[in-house]
Amino acid sequence: MLLRHDRVVTKPILINIPGRRSIELINYYKQFENDYPDAESETKRFFVDTIEKDWNIVDAGANIGQYATSFSRLSPHGYIFAFEPTSTYEMLVNNLKYAGCKNVEAFKIALSNEDVKKRDKIVRIWGQI
Repeated sequence: MLLRHDRVVTKPILINIPGRRSIELINYYKQFENDYPDAESETKRFFVDTIEKDWNIVDAGANIGQYATSFSRLSPHGYIFAFEPTSTYEMLVNNLKYAGCKNVEAFKIALSNEDVKKRDKIVRIWGQI
């Protein structure tokens, strides 16, 4: 993994999905360990109530894969395209493999409305590049 070991956890954590079985992730950022289980519960509820079993979904900025993993379960006959341009991509891939997500393809690129190659700094939410 490209990230500093003291910032990345490699033990399973349960992520609560309203009205559904929890998902389990193997890689995540230590500083958010207490936030992950119940984070964005209203958004997760919306997806549970809305997504159909055969939808194709784009997860732009897939991060560690908690939504891509959930989408994989909610739309088992669909396909999920997960995009994560940062080094977090490695954790995303590890989590997708750990969860057995066969209908998710991960890409280590950013999405844009322009057809260009561009290098850009991405500021992480904890203020570091």
